[in-house]
Amino acid sequence: MHLMSLRIVRGLTFIFLASLLAGCATSGAVKSVQSDVGRVEDQLHLLSRQVVSLDSLLQAQGAESHRVWVELSTDGDDVKQRVQRVEAKLDEAARRLADLSKALETVRLYSGGKMAPSEHPSFSSGSADTASVSALRRSLISDEQGIYDQASEDLKKENYPLAASGFSQLLENFPKSDLADDARYWLGECYYAQGDFTRAIEAFQRVITDYPDSEKVPAAMLKLGYAFLEVNDRTNGVQRLRELMKDYPKSEEAAQAKKRLRDLGTAPKSGTPKRR
Repeated sequence: MHLMSLRIVRGLTFIFLASLLAGCATSGAVKSVQSDVGRVEDQLHLLSRQVVSLDSLLQAQGAESHRVWVELSTDGDDVKQRVQRVEAKLDEAARRLADLSKALETVRLYSGGKMAPSEHPSFSSGSADTASVSALRRSLISDEQGIYDQASEDLKKENYPLAASGFSQLLENFPKSDLADDARYWLGECYYAQGDFTRAIEAFQRVITDYPDSEKVPAAMLKLGYAFLEVNDRTNGVQRLRELMKDYPKSEEAAQAKKRLRDLGTAPKSGTPKRR
């Protein structure tokens, strides 16, 4: 850019000189103009060097800025990673602290072994302590029978949400257990007792479909019929009770189904029993 400026100035100078000569200018005037042109050229040379220096400086600053930006970006990623690692360690520490607190509470409650959990005054039915301690006890039980027994104990105390949690835990952890059919049935009973008839229907139906040879099938059919009636589904309710009477005519549940149908004013249909 500065070289182009020099060329322009020189061209204008030559044109000016030519015009002066054409106009018969004096030699003194020509020398004066040449002197002025020389000073202008010197200034342009100086200016061009300054421009080159400035351009070099800008390029150097640009390179430095890019280097700093890269370093900052790298540092930022590193900081994010460090923060994430710290957060993960804090979460792990919080989890371990919670587990330790539960373990310490268990030791405090059962220290000495002289008082059975069921005899502890804070274990009254429906209390917050009952729920927390029973849940903790189940979390420390690794065998299916222990989970089932604890859930059954909660059911006897009419602590239905906690009992349902225990039976669900057994079904989740030990789906092939010999206790699975019983656990599924009692899970339905927990829902039924709480008025959650939709989930009760699902649980009783699964007893029938998943464990067709289970001794709990007649009871599940009976409570399934009851649950349908509770949700005002008379058609399915009556149908399930009639199926129970047909498939298990000599069972105690069949007698209860017959009585319920009589109360409903629905005469049981006769049929050849499929199972006894």
